Amino acid sequence: MVRRQKLISMTDRHFEVAQEMGNFSKWVREQLDEYIQQQEERTLHLRNYNCKKCGEEHLLSRVHTRLKGNHYPMFRWCKTCESNTLERVI
Repeated sequence: MVRRQKLISMTDRHFEVAQEMGNFSKWVREQLDEYIQQQEERTLHLRNYNCKKCGEEHLLSRVHTRLKGNHYPMFRWCKTCESNTLERVI
């Protein structure tokens, strides 16, 4: 794996803390790996919805209701064209 450099800006306090750490680059990589994993887990719980009116595609998460609990409804509200025309893609 090729390693590439990325310049980051820090305040004086952040710089002091980074200097005191044994391997700041490794810590940053670990934090980014954790962030990537969280994003991947989050996208696993999204479903595709297509709007019949404007044709846009949306990725939406589950909805929680008292009767059904967490679920993906067949129809959702489209924020683009402001109508109830989003239909879940199965």
